[in-house]
Amino acid sequence: MPNGHGTAIAFYEGNDPRDVGSHIVVGASWAGRDGLWHDGTDGPTCAGTDTTTKTRVRLGIVYVEPGREGVGGPRVVWLRCLD
Repeated sequence: MPNGHGTAIAFYEGNDPRDVGSHIVVGASWAGRDGLWHDGTDGPTCAGTDTTTKTRVRLGIVYVEPGREGVGGPRVVWLRCLD
């Protein structure tokens, strides 16, 4: 489910509603339902902004090692809308 701005997406990993994760998707390359790829300068509009609507997507995630800033962890590099 997207946030209200379409810049982040929350997802469930399995059937347990407590097993939720979220990722920032703004800036990631994305493909809409039509299969066309976009460079990420505009958010993934196919994910929408309705926080009550579930959207099926596939994410490409890389794990970044912390640098001098100490910030690391998973980053979404691409998103493909499935519905």
